Amino acid sequence: MKKTGALLFCLVLLAGSKSFAQITITENDLQSYLTIGNVLSVLDDTSTTSLNIGGTGQTSWDFSGLSSDLQFTLSCVNPSTTPYGGHFPSATVSFFDTTLIQGYLLQSWVYFGVNNGLLQYGSVGEGSAGGFNITFISHNNPAAKNIIVPLTMGTNWSENYTATDTTLISPLPPNVSITNYHNEYAVDAYGNMTLPGGATVPALRVRLDSRSNGTEYNRSIAYLFLTNNGTQISVDAADTTSPNTGVIPVKGISFINAGITDVRQANNTIPDNFNLEQNYPNPFNPTTQINYSIPSSQKVVLKVYDELGREVATLVNIEQPAGNYSADFNAAGLASGVYFYRLQAGNFIEMKKMILMK
Repeated sequence: MKKTGALLFCLVLLAGSKSFAQITITENDLQSYLTIGNVLSVLDDTSTTSLNIGGTGQTSWDFSGLSSDLQFTLSCVNPSTTPYGGHFPSATVSFFDTTLIQGYLLQSWVYFGVNNGLLQYGSVGEGSAGGFNITFISHNNPAAKNIIVPLTMGTNWSENYTATDTTLISPLPPNVSITNYHNEYAVDAYGNMTLPGGATVPALRVRLDSRSNGTEYNRSIAYLFLTNNGTQISVDAADTTSPNTGVIPVKGISFINAGITDVRQANNTIPDNFNLEQNYPNPFNPTTQINYSIPSSQKVVLKVYDELGREVATLVNIEQPAGNYSADFNAAGLASGVYFYRLQAGNFIEMKKMILMK
C-alpha cells in the first residue's frame, strides 16, 4: 500500500512570488483543500540519493531537478461512501487510491479530519495475493496530529499515539500488532521553494522526528515542505545522523499537487515522437491521469468514449506547443466499465482502453 499517511496531507499551486514570505497555514487552508471531489497528483522520486534541504530560518530550496519514478492520483472522497468508513466515524474525508500491480488490484483509504489541525484517524488497504484476500486496517488512538494550526515559523509540537494494526487473510484468524509512536515536529525554516517544472512558491519546512516501539524500535527523520493551499514536498532522510542543513542522503521523495484537473505541461523536455501513454492508475475510481507527448506545435484533441462509441468527455481541444503533457479524467458521474481515450494531434491518432471500477 502506498504511503498516504502523515506525509500525504496536501496543501492549489500559488503564483510564484520572488520575496521571502513567512506564511501561516490556517484551519481555513486545511478545509479548502480537504474537499470531497478534490484530486491529488503524486509524484515519487526514488532515484535521487542526496538533496539540499537548505538551512534553518530564512532560506530557499531548489527542487526543480527532481525526477519521477512513479505517478499516481489520490481522490478525496466522503468516508461514509467507503467500505470502511464506519471504522472511523470522526473522519470528514478519505484519500482513496487504487492501482494494479502485477495483475493484482490494490486499494487503500486514509481517513482524516480537521479539528484544530489535521488529524489522521487511520488507514485501510486491501488486495489479493496467492489466492488469498488480504485486508490491513490501522487505527490511531488518539488520532495522529499531522498539522496543528496556526502553523508558522517557530511552531513546535509533539504527540504520542498507539497504532493498532489488524491483518485479515481469509480464512486465517486475524493478526493484531500494536505500535507506540512518539513524534516531534518543528517548523524550523521558511522561504521560497522552486518546484519541478520551475514554479516558485513560499513554503514552510517542518522537521519530523518519529520514534516507534512495536515488535522493534525504529527512528526516522523526515522534512515536509508545505504551502498554504496545494503543494507539498516530503523528504525521507536516509539516516538519523545527518545534519539539519545542506546536502543530506535521502531514501525517498514525494511531490504532491492538489486540485489539478486541467491540462498541464509535465516537463520542459522536447520529445522526439508522438506518444500516448497508458492511463494511471488503471483500473481507476474515479480519477485517472493520461500523459502524452507531441514533438511539434499541433492542434490537440483528447476525448473519452464509452464501449458504444459515445463521447463522454473532451479533455483537450486546443493548440499546444511541443512538449510532454498530462490530463486528468474524473469519471465520478459514470458507471463502471470499459472506456476508451483517443488522442489526435495533427495526423497522429491513437486510442487506448481503460477500466473504471467502482
